[in-house]
Amino acid sequence: MKKLLFKSHKKSSYEMIFNIDRFYIYPYYFADISFTSGAKEAIGSNFTRIIVEFSKDHADSYMNIGEAERLGKKIFARIFKKEKYYKLVEKKILGCGAALMKFCQRINKIKINNLTDPELYGVYHKYGQLITKMRDWGGVPVVLDGMKIPYLSNYLMEQFKKIGGQKKLTAKEISNYYSLLTSGDKKSEVMQEEIGRLNLILQIEKELPAFKNLFKEKNDQKLILLIKDKYSQTHRLLKRHTEEFGWLTFYYIGPAMSVYDLIKMIRNDFSSKESIINQIKKIETHFQKLPAEKAAVIKKLGLPAKLVYLLNVSSFFTYLKDHRKGIYQKSYVAMEPVIEEIAKRINLSAKETKYLVDYEIKDALLRNKNFRQIASRRTEYCVSHVYKGEIEVLTGDEATRLINKYVFKSTDELIETNQLKGSVAYAGRVTGVVKIVITKDDVDKVKEGDILVSPATNPDLIIAMKKAAAFVTDRGGIISHAAIISRELKKPCVVGTGIATKVLKDGDLVEVDAINGVVKKLNR
Repeated sequence: MKKLLFKSHKKSSYEMIFNIDRFYIYPYYFADISFTSGAKEAIGSNFTRIIVEFSKDHADSYMNIGEAERLGKKIFARIFKKEKYYKLVEKKILGCGAALMKFCQRINKIKINNLTDPELYGVYHKYGQLITKMRDWGGVPVVLDGMKIPYLSNYLMEQFKKIGGQKKLTAKEISNYYSLLTSGDKKSEVMQEEIGRLNLILQIEKELPAFKNLFKEKNDQKLILLIKDKYSQTHRLLKRHTEEFGWLTFYYIGPAMSVYDLIKMIRNDFSSKESIINQIKKIETHFQKLPAEKAAVIKKLGLPAKLVYLLNVSSFFTYLKDHRKGIYQKSYVAMEPVIEEIAKRINLSAKETKYLVDYEIKDALLRNKNFRQIASRRTEYCVSHVYKGEIEVLTGDEATRLINKYVFKSTDELIETNQLKGSVAYAGRVTGVVKIVITKDDVDKVKEGDILVSPATNPDLIIAMKKAAAFVTDRGGIISHAAIISRELKKPCVVGTGIATKVLKDGDLVEVDAINGVVKKLNR
């Protein structure tokens, strides 16, 4: 068996926590402000600084790895010792989320272009305060899931292995029970959209029995024009669905779900071997049976009360992490008209405006400061530096000096490997061809039975996830998006491998052993 072999050069305390495409400074900088200033109440401590390097809309985020591990341990200890703590987290997230959604509902009713410049800045500034406050508590599931080490996931799996040894269970039985008992009891945001979409299809078919036959037209754009021209009521129903769930695929920078996106998803639904009604029944039956199935396994294994409590916490945070992500994305969509109006008034594109931060928006709107050259440079390359809640954005030599001071970019070379190790999210074993999926643009290359490999999945990849036979991610633990969806779709999943997207390439044949948490490359 080959091992991971690296040329080691230098170790740095500041390591890359995540890297991501389609990412601007706004809106995520509010999270970095929260992590370095407001998280102490929720987590027990703050990060000192967070550095994010942007290059042509790609971001590499760096944190002090020692701080990340310390905070991860601290919050796991709180969860372990104080059984009321996670209910406090729920109360705070839901409360802050309700306040943010109430504010966004007011935004939707405002004629943005009628606001004065001070009023427009006031909307932006108030939004920043509200989402930062929510992120103070919304960061708890993220840290618990593991910035680098998934402490809760690791502890639960260790306990399951001990019990499995005592009960003489197979590795497959251990992984299956673990996957079941850590599953969320409530439908994810993605699954709620799917139920809504499938019911929408049934509603349309009542009024338009030939709806499925229209999909014989293979060109989605032509199909949309056909529906719009000849079946206006159907088009209105499709449009209404995108308005209700459009935020789901917005991610950080948009766009929101379009009718074109929805048509692609419906086409995928029609391609299923199961009828639309049976697809709905399958989802509903899964969630109806889940509580009883969990109770039966707990009784069968005689699990101790503390372990049952932690399993319930994991299941609960699976829902809560997904729910709070939905609130964030709804707020991003609500703020788009505000960003666009600000951009128009300060003579920048919306994208360039998203490379400015609060005090710069204020200077641009209220003091007529020209940020055209600054914003243009930032879209090419810049560094966001958040220190104790204060943010500065650097370009040129200043940005380079900051990176060189705090971040060592390893030149370690991966020599050879044919095996990766991660955490099991949903048990199973499958062989397939790798498809690297980083952004929405990569979705179409995934075919039935492929292995989806991603830094971390998100809702706008759901079509690819439904086609894939298994998922493998660089980041995340048992309550990550990939883990949540894998358990709902019942597809093998290994999360937190660290380097899957660096080691694997499109076309690699791999075996995903989501029983032992191993991904093995079979050939190139």
